[in-house]
This record gives sequence, C-alpha cells and structure tokens, in this order.
Amino acid sequence: MKRLLFIFLIFSLKSFGQKDTEVVFNSIKEALVNPTIVKSLDLSDQQLKLLPTDIIKLTALEKIDIGSNPSLDLVQTFEVLRQIPSLKILWLTDGKIKTIPDNISQLKSLEELWLDNNELPSFPEPVKQLDNLKYLRLFSNQIKKLNFEKGQLANLIYIDLCYNEFEKFPVELSVLPNLKRIIIWYNSISTIPRSIKRFKKIEEINLANNNLTSLPKQFGRLKTIQKLCLRDNKLSDTSIKVVYNFYNLKDLDLQGNSIKVLSGKVRNLKQLERLSVCDNPLKELPIELAEVKTIQQLGLGDLHKLNWTKAFSIMEKLPNLKRVGMYTMQLPIMPLGFDKLQQVDTFWLTFNSFDNAEKKRIQAMVPKAKIDFE
Repeated sequence: MKRLLFIFLIFSLKSFGQKDTEVVFNSIKEALVNPTIVKSLDLSDQQLKLLPTDIIKLTALEKIDIGSNPSLDLVQTFEVLRQIPSLKILWLTDGKIKTIPDNISQLKSLEELWLDNNELPSFPEPVKQLDNLKYLRLFSNQIKKLNFEKGQLANLIYIDLCYNEFEKFPVELSVLPNLKRIIIWYNSISTIPRSIKRFKKIEEINLANNNLTSLPKQFGRLKTIQKLCLRDNKLSDTSIKVVYNFYNLKDLDLQGNSIKVLSGKVRNLKQLERLSVCDNPLKELPIELAEVKTIQQLGLGDLHKLNWTKAFSIMEKLPNLKRVGMYTMQLPIMPLGFDKLQQVDTFWLTFNSFDNAEKKRIQAMVPKAKIDFE
C-alpha cells in the first residue's frame, strides 16, 4: 500500500516550481549533444556507482533525478554536483540510503530535495545546512523525532514526513521561521504537545491516518492555518471543538473519525471552501452550516444515518456550492429535496445502488449538473 501511494505521488505531484513544458534527458550521451540547453536530467535506476563527471558541462542544469541507484557513491556525487551552481532540484529516492554525507551542504543553490523511500533512521544533519532549501520530502523513512536550532533551514516552506515513525507531533519544526506546510500522514502520532502554538506562519497541516483522540486547546491558536486534514484518526465531537477557532480555514477534512455531531460553531469558519465529514456517525448537518456562504465543496460520503432531506434544505442555501460527494448512501432512491441543489455542477454518487431508472430520474432533477455514478 505504501509503495502504491508513493508511485501515485511521483506521477501526480510536480516538483516545486516545475514547468509543464519541461524536457527531460535520460542519458549523459543524449544531454551532451547540446549541453547548454539541458535543464532536467533523469539518471534514475541506471545501476550507477559513480556520477559521470561530464555532468558539469550541463551549465544550465536545474534538476537531476539519481534515485534507485543504491550503489551510488554519494560523496563523489555531491562533489560533482557542487560544480553546477544552477542546480535547484535533486531526487535521491529509493536508494536504500542510511546516511547523507556532509558535503551535500555544498549544494548551495538547492531549493528542493527528495529523499523518499530510503532507510534514514534520523533527520540527516547535513541537510540542515542547505540555506536555500524550500521543499523537502522524507516520505517513507524511519525517523522518530526532530531537533533544530535557530537559523537552520530558514527558507524551508514545505516538509513531507509521511510514513515515518513519529508518535508525537514534531513541534520542533516551529523553529523554522518560514515553514507553511507539514504533511505527516501515516505515522503513529497520538499526542500533539501544547507548544504547537509556537507556529507563526503555518498554513497547512495534514495529520491523516494517525492515532489522535484529542487536540490541545493550544492547537486552536494557529490563526494562520488554511488547510487542515485530520482524516482517519479517532476524534470525537468534543475533541475537535478547537477547530472552530480557525477563522482563516479554507479546507477542512474530518473524514473517518467518530464525530456524531457537527457543532453549530461551524458558522465561525467564514472562509471555509471545502469540508469533508465523510464516514462519521453523523445524523444531521447543523443548520448553522447554511451561514458559511463560501463553501464550494462538501464531502458527505458514507453517512448512512444522515437526514438527507434536512441536509438538502441546508445545502440549498449555499450559493457557491459546486461539488458534492455522496458515495455509499445505502439508499435505493434519492431522498426528497435533492432537486433543490440547482447551483451544484458536479455530484459524485459512486458506490450507490441506484438502478438505471433512478439514475435517469436523479439526472433529470439537476439537468445542468455532471453526475458520476460509476
């Protein structure tokens, strides 16, 4: 499962700042035909032991992928790469790497570093000296804790720590002054320290698939947060109440928890655009949700006990609502009130048991909408 997720990310995520029109060269021989135009080079999975020194002729090189070369001499590799001042992006994925040599710190222009699917037991100390680094991925390693000093990674904006071994949320990241995005799903985090309040610029935290049962009240002080994912934890109605303090929140994912009641305080989230409460034991949506006029997307899948007619009457009052997911409703016919949702242009109605006649009736009720039944 972990490997499949990693492959999905490789194909679905672009590098930080990567352009759609990027031309990738797949060999040194190919690249050296016209070396001054080469910006991206892929030498992954080529059984390299040493990095070809001719790479220094690629004077415009910005990105290199040398992943899946487990026998590669990293000391020699970094010695070569430091001679290319234009280099900004380095991929070292799937290399069975246990340590990062000190001389990686000589890659002064590096802005993006991928170290996914390796065997790092701790955060690599030399990486902390990459002053221009903005984007760092450590997906699927063996890291349990972090430690930083002021001045380290001062320009880091994004860090991915998914599939590691954290049991406590790494509030040590708050030392990094420009950090905005923390992606740390699929760990074993059960505790968020009260010192989480120290984050000053954080905009996104993704804590999906951990072991959270509660959130400290100090969590509610993250006034800059815009995107929060708490999917597939063990949170209840009372344990999420601090979330209603996030007045700048635009995207909230509460899918797969134990939430029986969504508080009327949801009205506080005046900038909320996307909300998912899928796969919770909810019976009703709060009428106060109708006051959140900014909502554009609602995830309401797997809500087997939901009062749909009441829900539709609330959703009708959301003028900007455009996308609604209602998978696995476990109903043979669409409940009353669905026809009120004329402002919605996309419905996801997958994994339902509507027969063909009912599908036609549903489509006729919202003729302008695109409906995905499959």
